[in-house]
Amino acid sequence: MLKITLLIFFFLELSLRFYVFSSRRRRAEYKKEYIFLSPISWTSKFSKVNYYKSHPYISYVKKTNNQSSRYPSNNMGYAGNYPTDKKQKCCYRIYVCGDSTSEQNDYDMDDPFDPDVTWPHVMGKELERLSQKEVEIINASVSLYTSVESLIEFQLRGLSLRPDMAIFNLNLTDAWLCQSVAGYQSDY
Repeated sequence: MLKITLLIFFFLELSLRFYVFSSRRRRAEYKKEYIFLSPISWTSKFSKVNYYKSHPYISYVKKTNNQSSRYPSNNMGYAGNYPTDKKQKCCYRIYVCGDSTSEQNDYDMDDPFDPDVTWPHVMGKELERLSQKEVEIINASVSLYTSVESLIEFQLRGLSLRPDMAIFNLNLTDAWLCQSVAGYQSDY
């Protein structure tokens, strides 16, 4: 009986994978990125593992100069404009650090990534319009960062850029990633 049940689950799994493969194959945007019977996230050039790297003090950071249409980064590994080490005297620099809601938004999850629709960029353009002063936004947000990782990111890399203001925007990642861990401790 157990062998028959396992065999049924095996065939159901294969059938489901074939169905997903054939339905994605019909759509033009997946024709070249999908490998037979494996999820696109395992094999695709859009997989996040290709665009992030480990860091000794933070869990991970974006690789620099990503040319991905979904996870692009500039020369410092940040989303958006290219920050410079020397700040212009007439410029007001804002450092934004947070999770995916600051790095990208739902509109950006479709190809191609458009940094013009992220809230940090829109905020910078509105501040420029209202203040008549150049505003530089450094979007250092990374998907799944918690408040601890954001603070470490700011201390290690953000302070040296001498921002005039820092904004930390985190939503559910602290509760979701920390408190959902088995054996949760209050100091997590």
